Amino acid sequence: MEDEKTLLENLLNASREAGLEAARFTLAVDTVQIYTLKDGSGSETLDTKYVLDAAGLKNGKLAEIHLEDVDDDLDPTALAKKLSRACAKGRPYSASWFLKPGVRLGKSDAYSSKFDKLPPNLMPAVAEKTAKRIQETSSEISSQSVYLIHFVGHTTMYSYDPSLEPGVIASVSFRRDGLKLAAEVELTHGKEKVKASASLPVRKSLENIDEGLLARTVVRLATNKLGLTPLAEPFEGSVLVCPQAAAIILSAACSHLDGKRIAEGKSVYQGKLGTDVFSETLIVLNDPFTASDFARPFDMEGTPTEKFMAIDRGRLRCLFLNCEYAEKNGGKTNGCAGLGDDCRCQYLVVTPSATGVAEMVSSMGEGLILEEIDNTRELSVDPETLDYRIPFTGWIVHEGQRQTPVSGTLLGNAAEACQKIDEISRERGDFYGCLTPWFRIPGQRAE
Repeated sequence: MEDEKTLLENLLNASREAGLEAARFTLAVDTVQIYTLKDGSGSETLDTKYVLDAAGLKNGKLAEIHLEDVDDDLDPTALAKKLSRACAKGRPYSASWFLKPGVRLGKSDAYSSKFDKLPPNLMPAVAEKTAKRIQETSSEISSQSVYLIHFVGHTTMYSYDPSLEPGVIASVSFRRDGLKLAAEVELTHGKEKVKASASLPVRKSLENIDEGLLARTVVRLATNKLGLTPLAEPFEGSVLVCPQAAAIILSAACSHLDGKRIAEGKSVYQGKLGTDVFSETLIVLNDPFTASDFARPFDMEGTPTEKFMAIDRGRLRCLFLNCEYAEKNGGKTNGCAGLGDDCRCQYLVVTPSATGVAEMVSSMGEGLILEEIDNTRELSVDPETLDYRIPFTGWIVHEGQRQTPVSGTLLGNAAEACQKIDEISRERGDFYGCLTPWFRIPGQRAE
C-alpha cells in the first residue's frame, strides 16, 4: 500500500476533477497478529487489511462506496468518476451536513491505544497458561486450540468542501489496540465426542486476562453437551438467556430505533420516544468509545460519534439518527449513519447488575437455561415483526438446579422479550456489537 496520506490526497484531487461538490474518504488499516497453540505446537500469523469508505456529493445527492481489501492497484481517477456517476441515484443530502474541519474531532482522542506494546513472549505465555488451565479443568479433553489475537488499527479521514478555501482538507485519525483470548476444545467421554469454543475480550489492561475463566467456560460448554437430548415436549416459562442470544434479541429490538424506520412509520416503537417500552432492568448506552471491533470515531457520514443513553431503566431516551432522518424526525444527528441511508448504533453496552448467573439459576426454581446457540441449525429473526427462532443447547432447571441437558429452539418476539426481562446478570459477553449480560425472561416458549 502506498503512503496513506498521499493516497487520500490523490483521491480528493481526483474528486474535484470529477466535478464532485464535496468528498470524503476514510481509510482504515487493521493489523491482526494471532498466536495459535494447538495441542502443544505454537505458530504465529500476521495479517494487514485496508478498508476504504468513499462518499461524494453532487447536485444534492450523496453516493457512498465501500471497498474491502484495498491495495496499490486502486485508481483514484476511476473511483472518483464512479462516485460522480453514482450520485445520480444517490440519496438526498444537504451540503450543510458535510463535515467541516475542527468540528468535534477532539473525541477521537478517546481511542488512544491501551495495548501499544505487548511484552516480549506474552502471546505464547498466555496461550500455554490457558492450555494448562483447560487440561487441569478436565482430564477428558482430547484436543484443544488456544488463540491470542492482538489487533492494531488506525483510521484516517480526509474530506473537502468547496465552501471552504480551495485546497482546505479536513482530516482526523485515531488508533485502537485490543486483545482477545479464544479457545476450542474437543472432549472425549467413552465413545462420545463433543466440541465447544469460547472467547474472552481483554478490555482495559493485561492484568485483566483471566485464563481460568476461559478454561472453565469452554470446558463447561463441552461438558454440557454430553447426554444432550431434544426437548421431549414444548416448554413454557422463564428462560435464562446467555449473552450471545441476549445480544441477538437486544440488537433486533434496537434495529427499530432506526430514524429511517421511525420516519417511514415502520417501527414497533412509533411514537414511543420518552415512554417506558423496555424492561425497567435495562440501561443501554450507545458507546462508541469502548474497546471493541465495532467502536468507531465517526459514522459513515463523517459525523463524530457520541456516547449517549438510549434506554434509561426501560424508558426510550434516544433514536439512532443520521443527518437526513434527524431532520425528518425533528432532531439532530447523533453520529449513527450506517451504509446507505440506514441509521444504526455503534456499540450497545448494557449496564450489569450485582447478581451472578449461579444466583439467578438457584432463584428461578423451575425454568430453562439457553447456554449456547446451536450453530448447526438455522437461526432467524424477522426484521419487520421481530419474531425470532433461536436454536440452542442448554439445561432444564428443577428446584433451582441444572437437571437435564437439552437442545431445542427458542421462539419469541424481540420487542416483547425486551419488555419482559425481570433480571440481568453481573457477567457480560461481547457479541454482534453488544456488551450484554445474561437475561432472565419469563413467559417464553421453546420446542
